[in-house]
Amino acid sequence: ATGLTSLLNVDGTHTQDFLLADVLGVSYSGQQSNRVNYLCMKEDTVPPQISKMISSNRPSPLVRATTAKVLAYLVDPLFDPDDRQHWASIHSNPPGQITEYAALTENQYGKGRCVYLAPATFSIPHDAQKSFGKWLLEQYISPGIVISTNAPPCVEITLLKSIIKNVHLVCFVNYQRELPNIIVRD
Repeated sequence: ATGLTSLLNVDGTHTQDFLLADVLGVSYSGQQSNRVNYLCMKEDTVPPQISKMISSNRPSPLVRATTAKVLAYLVDPLFDPDDRQHWASIHSNPPGQITEYAALTENQYGKGRCVYLAPATFSIPHDAQKSFGKWLLEQYISPGIVISTNAPPCVEITLLKSIIKNVHLVCFVNYQRELPNIIVRD
């Protein structure tokens, strides 16, 4: 689960806490972070190929773990980039102090587990966010699911399994920022 999952009623009004708080294992503080924030992996959970700090450019719900194990904490930038009087530079928002708020958690629930990611980490399409996303999926998805390919990074691959027949549908989306798109073959 991510971000504001289950914080809204069907009519779009906010709830006081996550409707799935028991599943997520976290509680919403009622506040959001600054626009720029960081996910800071705990030392014992981060593999060498993953950056310890992963940036996000959207406000994150500030949550506290109740029953969940915290894998990463939220970090505010040293300087608020939206403060035009005191900001450092357009290209530099260094991380500041680690907050008490959880950024990534794992919660045992029933016979399964729930992973919750508070910041909008995947809204930035950079290598650090992609490497983190790949690592996260490798940690928590079923080992029977293939998550590697020889396709270029611009190709999104989705595998859909029919619930009616024993068939699969493989979808490829080749989206590149630079136009015209380069054809991807084989």
